[in-house]
Amino acid sequence: MRGWGLSDGESMYMNDIETFVEDVDMYYKEIHKQPAYAKVTNRFILGKSIGGLIAAYSVLEHPHKYSGLLGLSAAYKPHPDHAVNPVLEKLLWALNAFSPKLPLKQIFDPKLIVKDTDALEKWYSDPLCSKAKIRVGYAVEALRCRKELPDLVSEINLPMLMMIGEDDHVVSLDGLEMMLNCKRDKNFDYYLMAPHSQSQMKIYEGGRHNLLAEPGVKEKVIGDIKDWILRRVGGKMVSTFRSRVAE
Repeated sequence: MRGWGLSDGESMYMNDIETFVEDVDMYYKEIHKQPAYAKVTNRFILGKSIGGLIAAYSVLEHPHKYSGLLGLSAAYKPHPDHAVNPVLEKLLWALNAFSPKLPLKQIFDPKLIVKDTDALEKWYSDPLCSKAKIRVGYAVEALRCRKELPDLVSEINLPMLMMIGEDDHVVSLDGLEMMLNCKRDKNFDYYLMAPHSQSQMKIYEGGRHNLLAEPGVKEKVIGDIKDWILRRVGGKMVSTFRSRVAE
């Protein structure tokens, strides 16, 4: 994403999610220009954290291009610890009118990313991981999209896989449940309410926000992503995928 790590763009700044949706579509077109991918018929988009919000809007804008949506610790709703109260929200909107690039603070305590101290140290030293302060425009656009998304999600008629760590204190499980329009019973089994019969929710015990960095969790997450996609594509595609992995 622009504005993250070593990518182009001002650090931690976003004032129009459509710009990021256009970026995704640009890469989509570039990939499909390559002969190896020109005739691919199954395409999945995975978005992590704020990327989950952008992936959802990408599917809304180009539904015919995708076979499924995966939300990994996706920021459809913030964890209650990071919710913005109405007074602060009005102040942010006022600031955005004349100073949208004003830096505010880090989005959250980095210690909320992973439990493992070695994995956290790798995150600190990784230049691809943005550690800059969030800017006013970014906060306002994220707020706007999160308010708008619940009214749009019914338009996503694709299989979805939603994944979140049990100890994620950055984003809210409620947001992922909203995407699937599902609820849990007393046994914590999920019942889908929307026409996404192939959709699934995965909650990982001991996982924090970055599930792909948490030792003992990431292997399970990667396996679940692979298995879910392979079940969607089926048959010959599964055999081909397994053959390439073996090679």
